[in-house]
Amino acid sequence: MRFLTRKFWFGPWPWVLAAAIVAAVAAYRWREEKTHLVDPRPIGTADDIVALRQRKDVNVLFILIDTLRART
Repeated sequence: MRFLTRKFWFGPWPWVLAAAIVAAVAAYRWREEKTHLVDPRPIGTADDIVALRQRKDVNVLFILIDTLRART
C-alpha cells in the first residue's frame, strides 16, 4: 500500500478523511426519523395545584444560584 506512507499520515489527508467521516455520520443521523418531543409535564389545572397544598407527603425544595464567582 503505497498511499499509507509517512508523507500521507503527516499531510492534510488524515484530517480530510476524518472530516469526511464526520460529515457522513452527520448526514446519516440527520436523515433518521425524528421523534416528536412530548411535553413531560403532567396534565393538570390550577385546582390540582391548589389541592397539592393539602397533601402532607409532597416536599419540594428549590435552590437557585445565579453565580458563584468571586468579586475582584
